[in-house]
Amino acid sequence: MHDAYIRDHKQEAKADSIIFNEATNDVKLYKRASYKEGDRFLTGDKIEYNRKTKSLKVSGRSIVTEAGRTIEAQQLTYDGVKDQGIAIGEVIVQDTSSGYSIVCDTFLYNKTSSKYRAIGGRKRAYIVSAFDSDSLYLSADSLLSEKVFEIADTFQVLFAWGDVKIWSKRMQGLCDSLFFSGKDSTFYLFENPVMWSDTSQFSGDTIWIVMANKVLKDIFLKQKAFVINHDKSSLENQLKGREIQTHFLEKKLHSIDVQGNAESVYFILDDEKGYIGTNFIQCSSMHLIFNEQEKIETIDFFTKPKGTMMPLQDGKKKFLEGYLPRDPEKPFSLEDIITRHSK
Repeated sequence: MHDAYIRDHKQEAKADSIIFNEATNDVKLYKRASYKEGDRFLTGDKIEYNRKTKSLKVSGRSIVTEAGRTIEAQQLTYDGVKDQGIAIGEVIVQDTSSGYSIVCDTFLYNKTSSKYRAIGGRKRAYIVSAFDSDSLYLSADSLLSEKVFEIADTFQVLFAWGDVKIWSKRMQGLCDSLFFSGKDSTFYLFENPVMWSDTSQFSGDTIWIVMANKVLKDIFLKQKAFVINHDKSSLENQLKGREIQTHFLEKKLHSIDVQGNAESVYFILDDEKGYIGTNFIQCSSMHLIFNEQEKIETIDFFTKPKGTMMPLQDGKKKFLEGYLPRDPEKPFSLEDIITRHSK
């Protein structure tokens, strides 16, 4: 039970003991402390707060809630004059207005610019956001985000660098650095990127992942684009080209467009859904449509296509230049992307 209690039209404070200095506007609360002023609510073992500058220091397991964001940490300090805050130790940040959470060891933030940096410790820092009626997890050695102000728009951007990993039940990815723009809801993956969605692997010099209403809409593979599509028979359809756009409809692979030096190896089904052979095609571009089972339904080739029909067994041995399955690198859980591995 709290022994000390202060309440007026501006503030409410509870603790085992409270020291309030009217001359300096400093409030100090000790043991089982909580303090509320406006929409800011603090709890911790010890709270030091200045009502004029809004500076604060909270020790013990600390929770600060303000403007739709909650920060929980072992220690939290905020300099109201410099508008700089730092949370340390098992940090959990929940932003209900933007719909994301962050888990890290150290969290540095600026309220005015909505700028923050999340750094990992024993475990890697990661951010969680809604995706496809589930959650999408993104981890990196360091995460940096800030708000961008334009004449007609305001949006948040995210930078991630150092062994970036993405995991959800339906989509996984790897790269060395990543940029996300809230303006177009697009992830940009750089430096040896690869991603997986259900039965397909996607790779290229750069990968763009476009979202719409928190659901995967398109994947753009820029330069040295390559897609490997698996099926239950362990056969691998292959596509390559200068650029590839993959479109998803109602959460399933719907179509693929290949532009520039297009090549494909795909396995042909008869009317009874049995495999009867392999097609190797070269052309300038191609368009593929997939059925409900995400298998090729139709394929169109453009500008002087050259094709070779091969027996099924020969097709299994045909690999296009750039073929590189990376399934051993694929993350299968949240623990896979936040665990630090020695290099």
